[in-house]
Amino acid sequence: MSRANRWRRAEGDAERAAAYDYRRIGVGLAVVGVIAAVAAYLSPESQSRAVLLVLAGIGVYGGLLLFWLRTGTTGARPTDRVYDAHASTLAALAADRDLRDTRIYAPVDADADAELAEHLDEADGSFAPVRLFLPAESDDGLPPQSALRPIFADGDAYDGAVVYPTGAALWEAFDEMTTADSSPSPTDLAGHLAEGAVGGFDLADGVDVEVNLDDGSVTATVTGARYGSLTRPDHPIPSFLATGLAVGLDRPVEVAARGDARFDCRFHWES
Repeated sequence: MSRANRWRRAEGDAERAAAYDYRRIGVGLAVVGVIAAVAAYLSPESQSRAVLLVLAGIGVYGGLLLFWLRTGTTGARPTDRVYDAHASTLAALAADRDLRDTRIYAPVDADADAELAEHLDEADGSFAPVRLFLPAESDDGLPPQSALRPIFADGDAYDGAVVYPTGAALWEAFDEMTTADSSPSPTDLAGHLAEGAVGGFDLADGVDVEVNLDDGSVTATVTGARYGSLTRPDHPIPSFLATGLAVGLDRPVEVAARGDARFDCRFHWES
């Protein structure tokens, strides 16, 4: 069984267990409602009968509601709203700082933000050592690792923005659950990341990748993408794949969206 199938099976088991719990509670409420209805029928006092009938109605109605309730049938997920806020912040930042529509995911030293991390939440320590560099119109190249400190690149020669990408946190979670080779080829790595995006994180219904070693690129075609168009700033799907490639290959990766469901990751990137 493939890794993606194992993840889907585990996710399905969890959903079935949650549905079973709802149904069990629903049956319990319905039983209480029926008992209250019988007690109301047998009760000689009208006041007690009225109270028992109310309890019977609540029990039966609540039981039926919970019995048929399914998880995951609500509207927008909380993660959708969280990403919406992140994407809106990046869009506003790009407009304010006159940033190009270029996204470069660059690896950094693991202790690059050691001093900065002291002032951040402990969760920062779980991010992969990758930063998203958004160059300004006046920038011609990628800053050195020492300058890739959020939120604006250090140095007079660089006017771009540096942020923690969404893929940095996803990569850490993926790295913990995978047993893949620590030094895979670009082809194997891209395949593992595509599986993780679908089976591990449910970011899409499907992700197909094509690796071109001659020009150093990975082209991904996505079906059923969550979180809207892949052209949105730091979309979780290209961000996760680019972050994984940047970590696994130890080189910058530039992402270029080619529409709502297709994007390129170029890892033979020259500064």
